[in-house]
Amino acid sequence: MPHPHLDRLLHHLAEREGGTDLHLKVGSPARIRVKGALETVPDEPLLDKGTVDAMASAVLTQGARDTFVAQREAECTYAVHGLGRFRVSAYLQRGSIALILRRVTASAQSFADLGLPATMSFLAGAERGLVLVAGPAASGVTTTLAAMVDHINHARACHIVTVEDPVEILHKDDLAAVSQRQVGVDITSVAQGVRSALRQDPDVVAIGRIDDADVAGAAMAATEAGCLVLAGVRAADACDAITQVVNLYPESDRRHIRLSVAGVLVGAVSIRLVPRRNGAGRLPAVEILRNVPRIQAAIMGDEMDDVRSEMARGAALGMQTLNQSLATLLERQEIDERAALAATPDWLGFRIALEQRGFVIPDE
Repeated sequence: MPHPHLDRLLHHLAEREGGTDLHLKVGSPARIRVKGALETVPDEPLLDKGTVDAMASAVLTQGARDTFVAQREAECTYAVHGLGRFRVSAYLQRGSIALILRRVTASAQSFADLGLPATMSFLAGAERGLVLVAGPAASGVTTTLAAMVDHINHARACHIVTVEDPVEILHKDDLAAVSQRQVGVDITSVAQGVRSALRQDPDVVAIGRIDDADVAGAAMAATEAGCLVLAGVRAADACDAITQVVNLYPESDRRHIRLSVAGVLVGAVSIRLVPRRNGAGRLPAVEILRNVPRIQAAIMGDEMDDVRSEMARGAALGMQTLNQSLATLLERQEIDERAALAATPDWLGFRIALEQRGFVIPDE
């Protein structure tokens, strides 16, 4: 059932250039995120428990409600005619429900539209193996995975199976046939969806997120069956994504898993969204790793510092570190020093490198 107050707030979000998220919490006014910063919706009263509960009832599917009862949090999608689709995240805080609704695009964007480097086409063009897409929350991992699926959809006559929680961006068949499966609607879990995909004649399996050993094992089995697997990982950078997957397993299994990952990995991408210098939205800083022989050997030996060094020297192969990407954006004057330092996982090393290159670091 539509909720007029909620839909009015979503219209307000949609009308704001750069508006991405609506935040709803008991005892606070509605807030929206615009160009990366939260701001209060004008002329809105404080939200009471009854209002937020009613909004939650309007947007949560029955499956999401069941999940919320069991886990105290849930996700689903909500559509408003004329506005589009929103990803809903419901959770408890101070004993009452809170909601965040994020705008999602109706269709996937291209690599060029997203400002992603040309190497992405190489990774998405692999016939088989594992590609990891890493980043913290709200960094564009889902959008990047969707762009990779879209690229394959327009380039290769194949069957793509996506396993998502929830489905956000819709794909229309082109050269490929795309089957999108949603946890709680089409499948019971991500791992079950990946395992069952192997019985559906897949060429490509896209996984929204690897977050436990069961999902990781199913993903590895799909690569061993000859599929290209694209998978999101909540990680700081490309090297951390590899480590995160290995560390999902018990210590006694990690050496074997590391060798397996090194054997099937095509590459890894890490995304950070950085505010533009002029305040007009955000730009992606992108780290690219390709699993060339020297990097493969370093992964097998758990020498991740060596992997980073090889990435930094791999420009001819389309590789770059996150710091190199940030430095390029700085040199183009598209971002400022403070934004770059906030985005790097190596704050001290990057600050020293910037000062050596003549950038003026603002005082804290």
